[in-house]
Amino acid sequence: MIDNDLRRLVQLMMTHGMIPFCENVEVMRFHGVSDKLSPLAFALVTNKIAIAQYLTENWFLTPADLEGSMELRHLRSKLEKESQADGIRFMDENLSQPMSLLKLSFVAVSAQLGGVAGREERASQTPLPNIFKDKLLFRRENFPMDFTDWHPVDNEDYELEGISDSDSLDYSSDSDETFVTDH
Repeated sequence: MIDNDLRRLVQLMMTHGMIPFCENVEVMRFHGVSDKLSPLAFALVTNKIAIAQYLTENWFLTPADLEGSMELRHLRSKLEKESQADGIRFMDENLSQPMSLLKLSFVAVSAQLGGVAGREERASQTPLPNIFKDKLLFRRENFPMDFTDWHPVDNEDYELEGISDSDSLDYSSDSDETFVTDH
């Protein structure tokens, strides 16, 4: 979805409770970066800067995305090798300085909360203010997706298997399946 620049789909997934995680990406072996990539790293490798900006501004990050991580060093090396100026510029502007303590703590707590099954309950048990508990569930965007330079692929403006903006995803089961409920 990121590599095809399906921005609306990325936006729907992020605002309906999907959490950031490093995914085993078989195709990335071809790109020579890593067997596992975060959504941010995948967006940068595939030169989807608008998606990378969206993920960063909404704190949709994993520990692999933290400044100084080995993963970021490998990613930067890869972008430099392929002369991907936009990705390098993005990294210089957004990932070259240490994150604020607030954002760093958020990424750490988000990683500790684990997967989507039971995440809401685990988040509710933290001593954090409700605004952070809500943010940890990734149901709202604080920074809108940039659609200004976007040219959708055929029929990309669709609802994801019936998911609309008024729906939320129910991750209450322990399985990896995603269910849609109307709320």
